[in-house]
Amino acid sequence: MQNSLLLVDDEPNVSTSLLRLLRKENYQVFTAESGKKALEILKKNPIKVIVSDQRMPNMTGSELFAQVKEKYPDTIRIILSGYTDFESISDAINKGSIYKFLEKPWNNEVFRAEIRQAFDTQGLMQRNQQLNHLFESTIEAITICNEQGCIESVNPAFCHLTNFFPIDVVGKPFMDLFKIYPQELSPENLKIFSPEDEWHGELACQKNNGDTLPVWLSFMSIKGAYKDPYFVALFIDISEQKRKEAHIEFQAYHDALTGLANRRLFNDHLDLAFHQSKRDSKELAVLFLDLDRFKIINDTLGHTIGDVLLIEVSKRLNSVIRKGETLARFGGDEFVIILPSLHMHLDCETVAQKILDVFKEPFKIGAHCIYTSPSIGISTTRIGGGSPESLVRYADTAMYQAKAIGGNAYHLYDAIKNNPHSNLLKTESSLHEAIKNDEFILHYQPQIDPHSGKITNAEALVRWQHPDKGIQSPASFIHIAEQNGLILPIGQHIMHQACKQLEKWWRHQDTPCQLSVNLSARQFNEPNLLKDICDLISKYHLDPAWLEIEVTESILINDFNDSIKILKALREIGIGIALDDFGTGYSSLSYLKQLPITTLKIDQSFIKELPMDSKSCAITHLLLGLSKKLGMRVVAEGVETHEQYDFLKSEGCDLIQGYYISPAVNNTKFESLVQRTNNVNNTVSSPLRDLQSSNYNAPSPPD
Repeated sequence: MQNSLLLVDDEPNVSTSLLRLLRKENYQVFTAESGKKALEILKKNPIKVIVSDQRMPNMTGSELFAQVKEKYPDTIRIILSGYTDFESISDAINKGSIYKFLEKPWNNEVFRAEIRQAFDTQGLMQRNQQLNHLFESTIEAITICNEQGCIESVNPAFCHLTNFFPIDVVGKPFMDLFKIYPQELSPENLKIFSPEDEWHGELACQKNNGDTLPVWLSFMSIKGAYKDPYFVALFIDISEQKRKEAHIEFQAYHDALTGLANRRLFNDHLDLAFHQSKRDSKELAVLFLDLDRFKIINDTLGHTIGDVLLIEVSKRLNSVIRKGETLARFGGDEFVIILPSLHMHLDCETVAQKILDVFKEPFKIGAHCIYTSPSIGISTTRIGGGSPESLVRYADTAMYQAKAIGGNAYHLYDAIKNNPHSNLLKTESSLHEAIKNDEFILHYQPQIDPHSGKITNAEALVRWQHPDKGIQSPASFIHIAEQNGLILPIGQHIMHQACKQLEKWWRHQDTPCQLSVNLSARQFNEPNLLKDICDLISKYHLDPAWLEIEVTESILINDFNDSIKILKALREIGIGIALDDFGTGYSSLSYLKQLPITTLKIDQSFIKELPMDSKSCAITHLLLGLSKKLGMRVVAEGVETHEQYDFLKSEGCDLIQGYYISPAVNNTKFESLVQRTNNVNNTVSSPLRDLQSSNYNAPSPPD
């Protein structure tokens, strides 16, 4: 049967070059320009070897191999990529079992040799009788053993790998090469090892000099043509792979900048420490630390100096903690410490004071002498930390209380003062009165087209005009309204106000903007949702295209099929659909394919690190490209800096929203902003910032 090879690359010239290179090899070669096409070919043809590019649109090589591994496990899978960073290697290892990594540009002779080797290995797995053909040429170590498991012959690769000469091992039990081996390969079990049996796994091989070598062993029985059955053992050196895996694993659990534990490893340690504290009846504490004025340092001296400062901070923190305690970096200038098995309740405060003390001396970085201090929040299992998650959350809350009193201090979380239920009944009562008294108003945050400089869209954001406390943000009441069901009348009021405002803008004023309105989960699942919206559109004589409904991934996932029906019904009317906070929830690309989404909103968690963080840049670039391919408009949320604005503009982002443009403002200020942007030269890099007058100053975003 002719050897069949599948080449997968989204660049036709690469496939053409490989076809030309392999034309004399007598392979049956198939080509595919995408992972989807490759799966179709695999379904119809018995492919033995696949060579795939790693970075391809829609489906990467590793994602393709994850499916191939499950459906066609005997197929040899090779990554051919110009990207050999550990991130792409980690992705390939995690998502698909691969045989080899080959780099672009490739060496023709080396590439041909690797493909031949792949077919040889595949043949070894499928047809054991080809062992003799492969024996002398393969780079894998091979030993042939008699039916008692004693070595009869070895190939040159074996000698090269183990430093043994044939005379050293011939006649000796093969398993003597391994101090530890599975019970299946013991001398007793080899007697009943049938030709149908195989064993594959990782073992430590003893070399001639006494060193051990990690190898991947394949052990099988072969039925001889002129003699009794014999055993064949094939193994390869995986020490380099083990080193890379160890490095990848370290990266997966540690912060790349400081080398400290990351959030993932921290959570593992916290879960373990929490359960141990419960079992041993010992107190456990979490310290949440944030540097004071770090943003000013970063903005003034640059991110390079900021990164060096973070490294030096991690060193000082390490000097304070003891063995058995965990120090982690959550990101930015946030550090978290686990103090397990406290002997006294005050021990955590002692550690916090030590941390404050080590920050008294300045950090000398190059020509700079930098003074900074931490704000530290403390929570313990003794004062309300009933779960690992609540310990971190309460410590975070306490940290902000320390920062509120000026920083350079620690604050112990007080479960009574911070009891989330203490003012619940009062707030609920006030919400009922607010609905009766029409106290909920809308503010509008502009969404600007960075290429024209005009405001073309806005997001409606609810505010509570409290009679005593003034304007309240939704963070102070929305979660309570969602719990007690008041979100429904509030949401209906918001939708009514939004449609009324739209009618005013489009018919009576020169403010032609599409308005995006958020829906809560309770609203979205209301059976009369579609009818209520249609009634409002009819009442105010609106073009449905003026209105956009904004939903989050978490709302849709509860009942995905019903969600699709609701969204499609809204789209059939002509209403736009925006998917908010994309990337923070399930973020399944299959949702984008199935849902009738018109607008994709990139969450500010990706925006805030732009353009300095390469991963955030790559993700944003990918989302922008994917959205355009899917015919979706893209809105970037949470833009706070000129650098972020310029990066998003250069990447072709459709709309930009955030404090750098403007906070949410009342309708009068919003209308003024729209009119001004429509009457200016649109070549300015930040229209609203250039137009803001002395009587309107946008507040700085919260730290």
